[in-house]
This record gives sequence, C-alpha cells and structure tokens, in this order.
Amino acid sequence: MSNEKLTRGTGLSSVIDKLAALLPGYRGYKAREAARNDDKLLRDRICFDLTNSLHQLKKHKEASLQQQGALSLGPWSKAERRLQELEVKFRSSHGLYDGFMSSTNSDAELQERLIKADEACVDLASEVAKGLEALEKPANVDAITSLVDALEQAFSQRAEILTVRGESA
Repeated sequence: MSNEKLTRGTGLSSVIDKLAALLPGYRGYKAREAARNDDKLLRDRICFDLTNSLHQLKKHKEASLQQQGALSLGPWSKAERRLQELEVKFRSSHGLYDGFMSSTNSDAELQERLIKADEACVDLASEVAKGLEALEKPANVDAITSLVDALEQAFSQRAEILTVRGESA
C-alpha cells in the first residue's frame, strides 16, 4: 500500500476505522476519547497561561522590591502563592471527563454548564496573563488579585458541576 493512499485516507487506517465503526459502542468510545483529549488540551492551555503569569508576576515583584522596598512585597507574594496553587490544581486535576462523559444518557444541561465553566477558566487565565503583561507600574496588584479571585471561582464552579455527576476535581 502506498503512502499516498494512507495520506488520502483510503489506506489501511481508513479501512480499520470503517470496520471499527461497525462495532457497538465504538463511536461512543471515540467521542469520549476526543472529549478526554480536549479536556487535557484545555487544562494544559490554562497551565501554560498561569506559568507565563507567574513569570510576569515575579518580574513585577522584583521591580516593586527595587522601587518601593520589602514592605511592598506582601500583596505580590500573596498573588504569586495563589497563582501557584491554581496552577497545581489545574495541572493535577485528573481527566475530568473520564466518568462524566462516559454516561450514555448524559445530561445536556450539565454538559453545557461544564463547557461554559471551561470557557470561563480559559478566558480568565488568559486575562491574568494579559493583565500582568500590560501592567506598567508594579504598584497595582489589586487588579491582578481580582482576576485570580475570579479564576479560583471559575475552577470551583467547574469542580462543583463535576461533583453533581459524581466526579471529583
């Protein structure tokens, strides 16, 4: 079989996919696999943004130390610690779709709520990163803290949605 047939989808892999599609439950299995992969990508994206935010925050913390002295580090250290905790939560949370998406009669409303919570987490992690990049003066840590508060709330809502279905974050 030539490489051309494989790249066009007419080769062995296409035949195997067509045969597997005839097996009962295979489509559901593939859908759950895709959902798990999407969930992993989503959590990796959030962790990437949080890691970048931590690097930016450390730069602002250093600048604050040089400009205002050691007394100015309190709010920055607190924000840094909270960002680190959030990153660990997202990084260490297991594939949250494992059990949730395996139900054959999943509640569409809960799935929609979970998707919205996921979107909120991604958006807020991105906003934290952009907010830290845009800060001109390291004195305004309050704006970042409120974004971190919102991200913690979004993560909690996501975990709560999954708890409704018997999963744990």
